[in-house]
This record gives sequence, structure tokens and C-alpha cells, in this order.
Amino acid sequence: MFSTDSTNLFIADQKNYIGNVLDIATLTDSNGRNATDVVTNANRLFDSNLTTATDLRLNGAGSNGWLEFDFRGGGTVALSRVDLIALQDPKFTGRTTGTMFQGSNDNATWTTISTSAANTADWQSLAITDPTPYRYIRMTNPTNGYGNVAEVRLYGVTASTNRIAAASLTSPQALRNRIVPGNTVKLSFTGKEALSNVRATIDGLPAAISTTDNITYTATATLPQGTQPGPVKFAIDYITQDGKTGYEVTQTTDASSLNLVDESDLIQNVPTIATLIDSTTNRTAALTLSNVFLDFSDSGFTAANGQAMMHIDDANTRAVPRVVD
Repeated sequence: MFSTDSTNLFIADQKNYIGNVLDIATLTDSNGRNATDVVTNANRLFDSNLTTATDLRLNGAGSNGWLEFDFRGGGTVALSRVDLIALQDPKFTGRTTGTMFQGSNDNATWTTISTSAANTADWQSLAITDPTPYRYIRMTNPTNGYGNVAEVRLYGVTASTNRIAAASLTSPQALRNRIVPGNTVKLSFTGKEALSNVRATIDGLPAAISTTDNITYTATATLPQGTQPGPVKFAIDYITQDGKTGYEVTQTTDASSLNLVDESDLIQNVPTIATLIDSTTNRTAALTLSNVFLDFSDSGFTAANGQAMMHIDDANTRAVPRVVD
């Protein structure tokens, strides 16, 4: 009935196992790591390697460190259980003691939703005491454990009312991400399924929407004079395939952005009303003008009269535009 060497196996019921948590959640931690490093650290919980563990600290201390899983706008998870195991090094096994999971829907007020981990080197299951669906879940430990946990398995049900897979913001007139009134903004987005009753606003203006398959969409709007300067905002609203109101999307998925600048007080004729002088020795006024011309040209190569040529500036051995009168 028993092994002679105290070995044992822990059989895990895989029902409702969330195996793609790193794909459907955005991770942050109390260390303040960048996005790449926080995922690298968190991946130690899911790499099936009992010799690696997470390291979580708060203001450099080993207690109350946390790793947060954000299931993103419109997304939630209702946990049913958490399995975890400590580092197998006897010097660090006890650090898992006290590890617990918390949930939040505002990323500010947190509710403890699990029992706490015991001091054991074996796999253990934390019971979920609050099955409420939460957008944010975090692993934390009030003791001086440094977040040292070797492996974690999350079980439960994930859901999302967000049916927008990708969204991107561009403008054909943008200088990088800088636009001005009169420029056209293009919002491109793709649904996870065929959508209906799709509506979009760009800086509060109803956008013109086009699609050929009810999945891939383009929304455009030209921002008039008087539009409030600052980051260009947008909103995408729609009805899902099952007839429900989808989660309103207001952020791009590729970090693209546009910033509207007020140019009502722009001085457009600087090269014609000012004498230009630079720090290069013996550079003539004409050469200085050609050297700085890129600073006053949207394209960098077109003069005010629509003509431009290139010559080599021997002082800096680089090509610069020469304005043709």
C-alpha cells in the first residue's frame, strides 16, 4: 500500500485548466520590471522546471511582492483552484508558505480569494474561497518569501466580451505620430468573429466605416480646425454574433498612437524672415540654409517652391538638400 522510499505522485484533474494564461493576460509585478522581463520571470511558473522560481519583491523587500495577471478589457477569470509547488531546495522550500491569490475588478481594491500555501515540498492545491469572475488576479505573499514559487497551475473559466482582435491608428499625413487639424485619421480593426452594427468615433466624431467581410474594418475621419490638441482618442462599438453588446474598445493593440498638435500660432516662414547661423566654421549663409532646411520641411526633401536638389556637405560628409531658387 505504500512505497518503501516515501515517493508519491500527485494526480491533477485537468478540467478547466487554463493553459494559455501568458497569451490571454498582460503581466506586471511589484519589482517594476519591463514587459519582457516580467514575462521571463513569470514563465518560471509554467516551465515544468522545479529548479527555477519567480522572484517578487516590493520596494526591495521579500514580503508582499506580487505578480499580476490582467485579463484585459472585457476579460475575466473565475478561478476554481490553484495548484503550486515550492522550490525543491530545502533552503528555500519554506518560502512558498503563505502564498495566496487575490482578485480585483478595478486594480485597486483586492480581495483574497484562495487559501494560503503550506510549508511543504509537495504539490498542493489552494482552495478558491471566492468564485467571482475578476479581471485582475495576482499571486502574493505577506511573509518574507520573495515570491519564490517553482510552478503554478491555474484552473477556472475565462471569458471575454471583447470581440476585437486587433486595432491600429494611423494617418497618411502623420510625421511619425504627429498630426494637425485637417489631417485624416485611419482606424483599422479586426474582429474575432463577424460583427454587426459596428460604429466608431474618432475624437468624438462619427467615423466613416468600410468592410468587405464584417471582420476586417477601416474607419476614417478628418479632424477639423478647433479639435482639442492631444492624443487622438477613439471608440469602437458593435454587436457580437450572439446578439450581445460587445466590449467597447478604446485602445490600440499594437501601441500605435497619434498626437494632434495645434498649429494656429505656427511660424511658417522662419527661413525667409531670419538669418540662419550655425556652429560650423566658415559655413556660408546659403549652406546653413540648405543644412537646416530639413527642419522646416514635412518631407525633408521639398523646397517651398517645390524644387530641391542634393549636394555633398564636405564639412560633415553627408548629403543635404540644396534649395533651387
